[in-house]
Amino acid sequence: MTKNLLAFILMTIAFVLPSFCAASPIKESRLSNGIKIIEREKKGEVTAFTILIKLGLFDEKSHAPGIRDFFAYLIEKSAYENKTLGGVSILEAKGAKLSCRAKADYIAVSCVCRQNDFPSILDIISNSIVNASQNDKIYKNAQKKYIDEHKPINGIIDNVYSLFLKEFYKYHPYKQIKQYSLLTVERTSREEMSHFIKETLTANRIVFAFSGETDENKLHEILEKHFGNLRNEIKKTTELQWEAKAEEKQLFLSSLSGTGWLVIGFRFPSYSSPDYPAMLAAKNIIGNGFASRLWEELREKRGLAYDLGAVSEPLEGPAHVMFYIVIQPKNSMQVRKISMEIIEQVKKQGVSQQELDTACEKIKGEYLLMRETGAGFTESMAAAEAIGSSYRVDEGFLKKVDELTVEQVRKACEDYLNDPMIIIVRPPGLYLNDTYY
Repeated sequence: MTKNLLAFILMTIAFVLPSFCAASPIKESRLSNGIKIIEREKKGEVTAFTILIKLGLFDEKSHAPGIRDFFAYLIEKSAYENKTLGGVSILEAKGAKLSCRAKADYIAVSCVCRQNDFPSILDIISNSIVNASQNDKIYKNAQKKYIDEHKPINGIIDNVYSLFLKEFYKYHPYKQIKQYSLLTVERTSREEMSHFIKETLTANRIVFAFSGETDENKLHEILEKHFGNLRNEIKKTTELQWEAKAEEKQLFLSSLSGTGWLVIGFRFPSYSSPDYPAMLAAKNIIGNGFASRLWEELREKRGLAYDLGAVSEPLEGPAHVMFYIVIQPKNSMQVRKISMEIIEQVKKQGVSQQELDTACEKIKGEYLLMRETGAGFTESMAAAEAIGSSYRVDEGFLKKVDELTVEQVRKACEDYLNDPMIIIVRPPGLYLNDTYY
């Protein structure tokens, strides 16, 4: 199975890499107020772009939690409200695909459309960002739809991840990465949302990334029209002191299957850290995929895991990695012991060259596939510019992965695989010496 997986990844890279490397060089320019524009000329019928607003969870401190999520939702609904004379949404009529998502460190507004439609589509979406809360009817309809569509999370993995984040980060804003507040949306008036947008939508927070063919002068003209008057204000930010603390606890969560979960979390490098590629490799080697040590030991050899994996997110601030293992509740302590032994082995003894090679191929395959589409490329470039200090951090990522050594991985593991947060999630009931009654 491992050999087949590696062969598939190698074929993927061999297919995608030539087209990725053959792309035109990236050009930079700026609007009059300093907003950065990243352009990649790519011939074809399709154009993709991302307008990234560096509006993160830290910016919700003085506002209600979840207000960014509703802002992103409101942008999308406002854009689709632009209608043709026949009453059809212009975006739908032209086949454009728009996505607006709030992530931990930013809001990404990404769109793919036909090249000929690009100027008009960009004009609509840019206006929807700046004037998202100007129409009272659209605002009230969006409020109602958001509340109707965003029901409490039902997926067990999302619930477990949310529990982990709250325990891991405590009072740090990142504890809400997967959380939104319906109460915030219900209580936020249009005037309050307008104030939030006016206060936080500044030139220094915006990055524009583009992939396709266009008239550069026309592009700048549209962006200047909507964003050129934004003030360029950089507020002083207070560094929030946070550090991972070793902790272990049991939490109870009902599930129809009656399964349990073992969650083990550690600190992880921020996106711009030189240790980021090394710890991505370590994550794959320890417990992310069929070739990982946890999979081989717990699933293949011992049959103690139904499923397992690892979750991490590229963040500007203190990041995390969460290893999760789906188990029978009665086996939780046994699986905990074996899992921690495997992690300690990686930390103290390092990894083999073969393990590193396999892990790196997986990283490169995922990287290239994410950026093969125009939307994936533009969001990746814009996000790197916002949270990695420059899009060149992302552009040089493959080279860093190729240069990884087993010693770098061992050193990174030694630095980061400390003070674990261990959570055993079980259905309600009495457990005694690993026996469920």
